[in-house]
Amino acid sequence: MRLVTSAAMRALEDCSERAGVPRDRLLEQAGLAIARSAEHLTGGARGRTVAALVGKGNNGADALVACGHLARSLRWRVRLCLSQSRAGDPHLAWADDPDLVGLVEVIAGDDSETLPRRLADWLGSSDVVLDGLLGIGASGPARGTVRAVLEVCDQFRAQPGQFRIAIDVPSGVDADTGGADPVAFQATHTFATGPVKVGTVLGDGAAKSGRVVELDIGIPGCVRPELGRTLSDDGGTWRAVPAHVAHLLPARPDRSHKGTFGRVLVLGGSGRYPGAPVLAALGAIEAGSGLVTIANAGQDAGVVAPVEAVVLPLVQDASTPGVLNLAHLDVVVEHLERCRGLVIGPGLGMDGATFTAVRELLARIGTRDQSLTVVVDADALNAISPVAPDRWPLGTRVGSSVPDRGCSFVFTPHLAEMARLTGQTVEAVGRDPVSIARGSAMRWGVVVVLKGAPSVVASPTGTVVVGAYANAALATAGSGDVLAGVIASLAAQGASPWESAVTGMTLHALAGEAWRTQHGSAGLRASDLSAWLPVARRMLERYR
Repeated sequence: MRLVTSAAMRALEDCSERAGVPRDRLLEQAGLAIARSAEHLTGGARGRTVAALVGKGNNGADALVACGHLARSLRWRVRLCLSQSRAGDPHLAWADDPDLVGLVEVIAGDDSETLPRRLADWLGSSDVVLDGLLGIGASGPARGTVRAVLEVCDQFRAQPGQFRIAIDVPSGVDADTGGADPVAFQATHTFATGPVKVGTVLGDGAAKSGRVVELDIGIPGCVRPELGRTLSDDGGTWRAVPAHVAHLLPARPDRSHKGTFGRVLVLGGSGRYPGAPVLAALGAIEAGSGLVTIANAGQDAGVVAPVEAVVLPLVQDASTPGVLNLAHLDVVVEHLERCRGLVIGPGLGMDGATFTAVRELLARIGTRDQSLTVVVDADALNAISPVAPDRWPLGTRVGSSVPDRGCSFVFTPHLAEMARLTGQTVEAVGRDPVSIARGSAMRWGVVVVLKGAPSVVASPTGTVVVGAYANAALATAGSGDVLAGVIASLAAQGASPWESAVTGMTLHALAGEAWRTQHGSAGLRASDLSAWLPVARRMLERYR
């Protein structure tokens, strides 16, 4: 599903106007689409009641047009709460139709004494509440009458069976970042007029938006190609809807052998965290790799590798037991000659010798002329965070003089790791994950998987893909290790680094969704999550 920012939507409207479809016509078509969708949502019954919250902008006009259709076609009773007067507005002319006498009530923002009481009554007795107070251009806290209206809505939440519909974006939600005013409109559904806005699928904005439905408002066919209908690395912003991700899955022909599906090496572990590389290996195995090898610096801690995995011994140094160090690199680099995927980082720990070894290894393999995708995760990211990644020789960077290399990189930070890599605060990263992931991927020349709820994938070309799911069950130790293994596995099977990241994020999320369906949102172990990956793959393949 294509997502757009507010600026991109305005540019799309400009393109439509140049193609002969002016904004006024799009607005009329949007209002009609909203009315028809509300009718469908409520079962098509006549004589229902809608309370519309109407602001001064285009979303308010959309609401007025929709209410006009509902009143005239279905004899719905319409209650209009205007944040300010819209006297003379042609979109409200229908309210003067003699045939609608008794069906339309109006309260205005200047009626500050009675507005809270009357609006509260309306909210408690309407089948539908339609939010058209603020549009995609609004930012920052709501003010004045708009805030007063939102406070009443926040106090009187939706009744059972009541639909609360936001037009395009819930009022109080930033259309670009998903940031939300505490009193932002709480929708059960958001009707996107045109492409879905980024802020309705991220963070607090996603929670406020409810179910997001994209409406066709008549954007002309000659403009639609600019949106793109197939998920691709085209510099745009997308949502990872499974139906649009399925085509990125690498093929699995029956006439194959284990070498067909590639080799993955997992390098991680320490005396303190010996289990993390095992979880990454399970992710790689269950995602379909032909052969998975574990090089575990913490293997002497008694953690048993999966019987399906090969173990690459790392000779322990008596002075630094259970720690990756420079002496291990030769055997690792030699083994990588046969691999198409590498995971480095799970459970490595924060020892100084480990950090030195990680930096040296990344520098050595970054210049190798081979088809290797390196997933840099966890403590490997911490190892390079003191050195800005755009100054580290990891591979080709946009606008850089560094020559093309066969070795590609995928970074998989969570919010805190991303904050360390970028020098920003965790709060800043969480407020705008799309922009930060996109800017970092373009600056560093790597694919970035910013883990969160939902996760975000960004490519060096500027493409951003927002995950389709946020699942509390995945908030468990080791979940990220499994994801790193899945991404490396898909790369070993022939997917590009970007395809591996997008598909890996989706498979990981679908596995969590499948587990939650049977068990709920708590108690998932990462080792159990990996076992659901074949189920997730089967779910995704159904869309091919």
